[in-house]
Amino acid sequence: MVSGLIPYFRLTDQSVANDLSIFKNLGIKFHFNKKVDSEIFNQIKKKFDFIYIGIGAQKSKRLGVPGENLDGIFDQLSFLSKMRQGEKINLNKNVAIIGGGLSAIDAARTAKRMIGKNGNVTMIYRRTKKEMPADAEEIHDLFEEDINLLELTTPVSFKKNSHEILITLIKMELKEPDQSGRPRPVMINGTEFELEFDNVITAIGQDLELDFIPGNKLILNNNTNEIQFENVFAGGDAVRGADSLINGMGDGKKIAKTISKKSGIIKNKNSELNEKKLSPVEFQKKQAYREFGVEYPVIDPKRRLTFELVHPALNDISAMKEAERCLYCNDICNTCVGVCPNFANLSFTSEEFELPIYRAIKNNGSVKIDVVDKFSIKQKNQILNIGDFCNECGNCTTFCPTSGDPYKIKPRFHLTEESFNMEESGYILIGNSLKYKSKKEIYALCETKDHFVFENRKLSAKFDKENLTVSEIIFKDSTIKNVDLRKATEMIYLLKSLKNFTIFA
Repeated sequence: MVSGLIPYFRLTDQSVANDLSIFKNLGIKFHFNKKVDSEIFNQIKKKFDFIYIGIGAQKSKRLGVPGENLDGIFDQLSFLSKMRQGEKINLNKNVAIIGGGLSAIDAARTAKRMIGKNGNVTMIYRRTKKEMPADAEEIHDLFEEDINLLELTTPVSFKKNSHEILITLIKMELKEPDQSGRPRPVMINGTEFELEFDNVITAIGQDLELDFIPGNKLILNNNTNEIQFENVFAGGDAVRGADSLINGMGDGKKIAKTISKKSGIIKNKNSELNEKKLSPVEFQKKQAYREFGVEYPVIDPKRRLTFELVHPALNDISAMKEAERCLYCNDICNTCVGVCPNFANLSFTSEEFELPIYRAIKNNGSVKIDVVDKFSIKQKNQILNIGDFCNECGNCTTFCPTSGDPYKIKPRFHLTEESFNMEESGYILIGNSLKYKSKKEIYALCETKDHFVFENRKLSAKFDKENLTVSEIIFKDSTIKNVDLRKATEMIYLLKSLKNFTIFA
């Protein structure tokens, strides 16, 4: 999809070749121009231990209106592919693009370069510019290149009128949001009108082509990205629908880690976190001052009638200056602390921590302890939320670089018994005692000379302080057969890390 569809003015062949050379140097083997059908897919399943399907959304969506198969009407994928491969396409001077996404914009900008300065390209979109799913930068470039946008309009039919294509269009109005979260476009009866164009390119989205999968359907486990076949995974547009390259790369990396872990034979020697490049104080100073980025190179709109790269690469000096702006978020990310107007989000430092998560199971009058998972803290810098100060303004959510909700997902502490009792959930830490409440369920952890003692309504458990193994379990309710001690593990970590923290000391 990358090398075959993205126009030259956005991505050069040399950039693609550079990436491919990296993969080849790693020892990756490629089989180009090889269509995977059901027979070949079955052969691959038999030969390989693990499979990842990253086929993209290769098929253009159909409008489903009369006349869309007329000569002179192209779908965006075949149009962009032919252009990228250097095939000749004859466009006249007046072209319509149906759609408002990134591939529609690519098609519009490509068509403009093909028909020249005196040609006219019009995008026809059923919503408004505000709802266009393309990036703001792409939309900005669209208008800089003198491409028109006809909003709140959709085609009803196509007819051949002499040498031109007559489109019957209808006006739209926006109603309540649909599944995409954007306002739902609805036709306005009686508002039909007609426009003539030499050519039309439809670009309303992309579908999957899964003819090699039985039933033509992926049945996905959303937690692992494994599909209906064992050790066969899928990601990118194949599961997301037409989406960004970045999300496709992210899925590939995530599933590579899953396969690596599941195989047990691939070891990444560099998987451990590096030592911090900045101390917490240095980090705070760096974050306190805004350093503006370099101005990215861009060619003048008047020069954009060729396929010259619109955004050339930075030179070496500019690239290094841009890299120096890095805030080392991978080492310490305190954004939610810095943007909280009420000082409700606080940063604390803890030691790396790893502890098995146990399950206590009644077994013929005795208690069996199983390890069911692992609780692991790798980053020393952590965040907590003070419920007494937080008014849930959402500022931390707005600025969170990982699209999280810090005030919701970070451990919330209350400073007084009164505030703890008023809220539905949260922690309170007093001396060597930590309590947690969730929907009126109370969990308590107390540190004694030799043990951490955990209690809730179901059981009481003692953890040896030295090695943090479970030394004693007492079930309080005879009807309960097993209890997961995950919350006990989390509370031990928080108590060990925070009992001397200034705000609680």
